[in-house]
Amino acid sequence: MTTLHATTSPAPTAYGSGMTLTAPPPTLDLYAASSGLLLTETQLAAALGVAAKTLRNWRALRTGPVWRNLGGALVRYRAGDVVAWLDSHNG
Repeated sequence: MTTLHATTSPAPTAYGSGMTLTAPPPTLDLYAASSGLLLTETQLAAALGVAAKTLRNWRALRTGPVWRNLGGALVRYRAGDVVAWLDSHNG
């Protein structure tokens, strides 16, 4: 089973220390998530460890996971579709 990670907010800065405190990123486990969970392009890119531009390229080439356009620029990926795509590309 693959656990995918996504970050959702910038790390806080320690006051006066000049160092940045970093918490472990929240875990996005697509295999355990509801198959109907909708992910944004940014969330999926972070979970897969690729740039959002890579997802846009995959959409243009029709090679990535199934996506949905909810109107205008609202692109979403259903977790179940992403898992199916990952499983089909897991060699």
